[in-house]
Amino acid sequence: SDWAYDRLQQNLELNSMPWIRADRYAVGELSKAAETLSLPRGYRLDGTVTATEQTVEMIALDDYVERAGIEQVAFVKSDTDGMEPFVLRGAERTLREHHPTLLFEVHPDCLGKVGWTPSQLFAWLDKFGYRFYGEDDLTTPMEPREAADRIPPGKSLNVVARADTPHGAAAS
Repeated sequence: SDWAYDRLQQNLELNSMPWIRADRYAVGELSKAAETLSLPRGYRLDGTVTATEQTVEMIALDDYVERAGIEQVAFVKSDTDGMEPFVLRGAERTLREHHPTLLFEVHPDCLGKVGWTPSQLFAWLDKFGYRFYGEDDLTTPMEPREAADRIPPGKSLNVVARADTPHGAAAS
């Protein structure tokens, strides 16, 4: 969203981080020149909806990595309010070739709105060799079903996923 991108730019300037490149895209399963989305312009404590429709370029992470000439992807963070399955499906080649560590929020209610469950998301990532960890314990992997069961009703869980590969090796 314009709001999130502007805040990111301000934070990069305030923290003197010129080595970070911020690109403005929606990240999804497929690349599209223009996609109209309802995007938040903040998260209010009183529950007021701040979303507005914006037309943005959407890019699959695989396409972004290729276009930008990125040789190694070590880490991917996704907080996309239930759209994680689409973001990650657009990153299949990146997951297979780079095995980045993932940090993502799993919210059953948000996933349900797009026809997914936490168990389906974990099972899908399991096919790529990912093991799951709670943000409070990065040494003990959880089975996909256990990870799904750790999410309290009506809440979300931040999950770290690491692939069993040399640069994303799960702890033993």
